Amino acid sequence: MKVGIDCSSKAIHVAILDDDKKLKKLFKCESKAALSDERFLEIVPAFKKKMKRSIKIINKAMVEKELYIQNPATTVAIAKVVAGVQLTLSEFKIPFELITVTSWKKKTIKDPWAKKEQVQAFAIKTFGKKKDFKDQNFCDAATIGLSGFDERVKV
Repeated sequence: MKVGIDCSSKAIHVAILDDDKKLKKLFKCESKAALSDERFLEIVPAFKKKMKRSIKIINKAMVEKELYIQNPATTVAIAKVVAGVQLTLSEFKIPFELITVTSWKKKTIKDPWAKKEQVQAFAIKTFGKKKDFKDQNFCDAATIGLSGFDERVKV
């Protein structure tokens, strides 16, 4: 099974796909704390706890690399969450790959500059569960996971 992981400064969104590229599970670890340092200390341990239940079935995780945005504090906060995810995956000996947003979009949707609406439409078409994809970050996580299968992603 493959895992797609989308990180922000407020949450980690996870999609688990089986070997037939079918969506098996979605979960989110989030925090509503005001400060990013506080959120980090809630989000990453929650992620570790949830991943511990799935480590035996996962053979690869795809993690979206941090985005560089205009606000440096937000960029650092996202990078910390991504690093927390990397550390957790390493501790559980789950192989992972960091992938840029343009790379996973190009490998799956064939458009590195695809907009949110395109990613959502692709996720719904590919996985067929519109109710699961009201949250854009789950669309991203599932599609990120799909990018881990091979260079010729076919759905």
